[in-house]
Amino acid sequence: MQLAPTVLDYLHDADLHGVRIDFVDDERTLTFEATFHPDCGNPDLNGKRIEGAATGVRLVLCKVIGNVANQEEVNGIDWRVSDEAREQLPTGAGEAHATEFTLFTHSGSSWEVVCSSLRVRSQ
Repeated sequence: MQLAPTVLDYLHDADLHGVRIDFVDDERTLTFEATFHPDCGNPDLNGKRIEGAATGVRLVLCKVIGNVANQEEVNGIDWRVSDEAREQLPTGAGEAHATEFTLFTHSGSSWEVVCSSLRVRSQ
C-alpha cells in the first residue's frame, strides 16, 4: 500500500533494517526498510514495516558508523540536506530534483539524498 512520504516524520526510534543503492540503470535508486516504533505517535503506523524508495538520485552523501552493538535505529528524518551536500551536487543536477532529505540514526550514521521522487509503501 502506498503511503505519503510525510509518514516518515514518525520514523523516530524505528528499527532500520537496511539501506541499499541500486545501480541497475542510469537512474540510481536508494531504498531503505524500517519498522516504525510500537509507539511512534501515529496509531496507524505503530509497528508497521515500510520501504522507502528515492528514485532519480542526483546525490547521496553518506556517513556510516560501524560496530553497532544493537539493532540500528532511526533517530529521525530532516527534509533538507546540508550545505556541504548541496555544494557537491553536479552542475545542473539540483535543478530537476523534487525531493531532498537526510535520514539519521542513533549511531551517528546519515544518508543525505537529493532525488527526483520519494515513495513509501507498507509491507
